[in-house]
Amino acid sequence: ITQISATEWRFEPSENFNGDVSFVYDITDDGTTNGAPDPITISGSAVMNVQAVNDAPEIDGSLVTSTIFESAGQKISGITIADVDFTGIHENEIMTISLSTSEGDVSVIAPSGSGVTQGVGLAGETVLMGTLSQLNAVLTSTDPNVGVFVDASDVNSSAISLTVTADDNGIYYENSTGTSLQATETFDINVT
Repeated sequence: ITQISATEWRFEPSENFNGDVSFVYDITDDGTTNGAPDPITISGSAVMNVQAVNDAPEIDGSLVTSTIFESAGQKISGITIADVDFTGIHENEIMTISLSTSEGDVSVIAPSGSGVTQGVGLAGETVLMGTLSQLNAVLTSTDPNVGVFVDASDVNSSAISLTVTADDNGIYYENSTGTSLQATETFDINVT
């Protein structure tokens, strides 16, 4: 809590905190009795409720595959998705991820039983749905037959762009039907 004026205080919670906050306070006046200082102090307590807000997903591609061959079945790895709201009671909620490339065709192979389903997207787009842990398990799989693949056999450029969008479907804290937030990142991948 920080005092910003004679009558105003500001409370700034820790990042991503929500819930009740209680505090105690002392108020001392500058009163006098018969001209002599005689301050009086009263004490009290208060409770504030910090409401949850939806945080957008975060896409980390710092380890994304940097180079692929001009061939079919080129695996792209090194992408992870995070969202602070997908914990606790929302750990198993469904997130949607879409992937597309500027050239070539992108596809995803998820193993049977992975919990990840593929939906219908725009032309040239692959859409995945699953829990955050299920999606990351497919995106970061070290199995050479599982994950994100690009058919770059007809690519004419020396590089393509892979665009990844994560949609949280409005999931946060105790609100499972809030306004959804998206994050989009584009990664350049060399084609040799």
